[in-house]
Amino acid sequence: MFQARWIVNITDNERRPDNTSTDETTHCYGMPCDKWQRVQRKMVKFRARAAAADGQPAFDIPFEIENTETMKTGKDRFDVCIVLTEEQMDKLLELQQEEFFNGNNKRRRKRTEDEDIVQRCWSYIGKVYITPQLVNLQPYCYKLMTIVAHEIGHTLGLTHEHQRSDRDHFIRIVYENLQYYKDAFVKLPLSADNFLPYNFNSIMHYAPKIGSFAETETTIETRNPLYQHNLGQRVGLSFLTSKSINFAYCNDSCKTKLPQPCQREGYQDPNHCDRCRCPDGFGGKYCQM
Repeated sequence: MFQARWIVNITDNERRPDNTSTDETTHCYGMPCDKWQRVQRKMVKFRARAAAADGQPAFDIPFEIENTETMKTGKDRFDVCIVLTEEQMDKLLELQQEEFFNGNNKRRRKRTEDEDIVQRCWSYIGKVYITPQLVNLQPYCYKLMTIVAHEIGHTLGLTHEHQRSDRDHFIRIVYENLQYYKDAFVKLPLSADNFLPYNFNSIMHYAPKIGSFAETETTIETRNPLYQHNLGQRVGLSFLTSKSINFAYCNDSCKTKLPQPCQREGYQDPNHCDRCRCPDGFGGKYCQM
């Protein structure tokens, strides 16, 4: 099991040996920027290794992030004020190396349903213990960073998007094709997520064939066919998912509010309080462009 914990922001303004203050070196998501950039490089390495994990030779894939300014502002990947620590990334890389590149899992056969129940990736929804929360990540789970993010999303309190109380307006569950994971398709009562538009691109949404025999039949159909291929994406956090997390955990990050509201569903950026965080395709201080 992977034990999750969160970074602690450094708030004092002590001077460092290089004569920079804490405030000057911890504006990259609550940690020194050089350490934050190392985390980004390790995430790239994690993704690159995962891409080569299925039946391909084990080798160290070179990785570079050239645009350090983009890394510094976080415009490329991170939209939330909660990030993985370097220690967590080191642990994930260690587990990935052990399971996919040291010969322990050279070629994985298709799992039976009984095996899958044991090896499923799972987490409790929200905080349930006083001690650090445990997130169950079996070898299959940390093949992709977004699978890890999905389970951490549960730990942060996110439920499956396709279990929203208002889902029937947007999707249809094809029960005749549903063989497995039936408990993960039960409609849940009204939750905090429902104040945002239904998110077809959420990493908390299942793919359209999950739960069918050998994943060959459709179990989720979108009411609007144009959204069908959006379901189950595991590329990264969508704007709406980030917004939900930020509203829950980062609403008090900015001491002062913006002089005018954000447009086009944007919201005040908890990491850069002088501007709005905008949906993809929009920009400007208030998402007016």
